[in-house]
Amino acid sequence: MLYARESLTRSRRPMGQFRATVALCFGLSLATIVMCFGCTRIVTGGYVDSPDKKFRLYGRCYGPNGPVDIDSSSRTIRLTIVANDEHETQLFRKEYRVRGSDVGWDAKWDLSNNLTVVIYDYGEGVTFQGPAANEPPRRVFRTLCYSLDLKKEVFKERKIGLGSIVTPKGGQTGGQIQK
Repeated sequence: MLYARESLTRSRRPMGQFRATVALCFGLSLATIVMCFGCTRIVTGGYVDSPDKKFRLYGRCYGPNGPVDIDSSSRTIRLTIVANDEHETQLFRKEYRVRGSDVGWDAKWDLSNNLTVVIYDYGEGVTFQGPAANEPPRRVFRTLCYSLDLKKEVFKERKIGLGSIVTPKGGQTGGQIQK
């Protein structure tokens, strides 16, 4: 009988170990809840290479923190131009803030390594994913132009007038730009 009693006492966990296990489970549960519901953010992005493949534009669109919605809210567009080599030396980087729903960007390089970027959305509450033939009208926030400064080997933003804004199909322009 003594032998059985010793084995029962050995199988019990010390109280300190039990408390540590409960604290660990509680901490993991809390971290999971915070990650799933409290700190969400949608980030979309992509890149476009120059025609000669010497430069690359990375564009990222950062949605608002918190629950996902398609309502008009503040978004950040980060544009980064790098040398398209093994080190990807940064030649330009800037962030733009806009208020919109399904915010996106398009980029076009010309043969002289000049770059034009259009930041747009489709209007409040409208989202789109699909073939270009079915794309709804775009609401253009900003048209940005960049050119390579050969002496400094960096890209510089060129200022353009409002008359330079391209009206995409549908003819809608506008939106709210935050400074």
